[in-house]
Amino acid sequence: MNRSEYRAFVAHWNPNDFQKASQHKLLEKSVVSMAKLPAARFTAFVHRLQGRAAQGRALRSAEQLESLLRHCIGQRLCFKQAEGFGGFGFSSYVVALSGNQPVMVDQADKRELSAAQWWQSHGADDQGYMVEEYLTQHPDVARINASSVNTVRMWVTNTDHMHEVVGAYLRLGRARSQVDNVSSGGLWCPLDIDSVRIVELYDPRDSARVLPAHPDSNVVLEGYQLPHWSAAKKLALDAIAAFPHVGIVGLDVAFIPESPVIIELNVIPDYVGCARMELALKDLDRRMRGQR
Repeated sequence: MNRSEYRAFVAHWNPNDFQKASQHKLLEKSVVSMAKLPAARFTAFVHRLQGRAAQGRALRSAEQLESLLRHCIGQRLCFKQAEGFGGFGFSSYVVALSGNQPVMVDQADKRELSAAQWWQSHGADDQGYMVEEYLTQHPDVARINASSVNTVRMWVTNTDHMHEVVGAYLRLGRARSQVDNVSSGGLWCPLDIDSVRIVELYDPRDSARVLPAHPDSNVVLEGYQLPHWSAAKKLALDAIAAFPHVGIVGLDVAFIPESPVIIELNVIPDYVGCARMELALKDLDRRMRGQR
């Protein structure tokens, strides 16, 4: 499909009126939580007019953010723009005490920020930020690249004729990067979705060349098997079923020691991913319609 054909494909299976339920992280988190699906624990939505912590307290000023941080000493928190994409706008902080004041230690550069300093830089953002706990990933995934939570993008369908995972690829961050997104410099690996073994490793900036190992950790990835795959496929089907009138998603799943967990759903997944999975979209559309 070309780009306009792909937009028509998405609009048919994911009607525009229902797309925002997944595109806004606060709405998405609400549905995922209601359906009791495993995901990172929600801490707060930070917004100058609508902010609210998980316990119900308002979170609309630097003073209210500081109050929240006092209850999170020692925790690592993720801040995500509510409608951000591609890993842009993501930061994680360890909350610590400096003197008697809570500070946020940026895990990218170890810079300390007070609540007032963070608010001065980010408090006017119209999107707001969703705050979650930071996930400690499964050691088999962390050993490939420990600085980012590495995720599998799973393409999942939910129609009268197809309810299945149709393709998947692993996304890997680089050393010192906090995100695994390809658009932010990450790597990608096509997966065999039956065995969940890694087939090959690519750098999108030189996609004609197969890499022998992760360039930073030197872990050889061909044949490497990921954990919890049967549970991940079940979670993918449960996740798409929780969202009304959604027929296809690109679901991002991470792996913690106990289980797979949902990171987010993408109702307009990057269609370049189809090439990474060798997934023919026109053929997929026919099968989703029940045509041979």
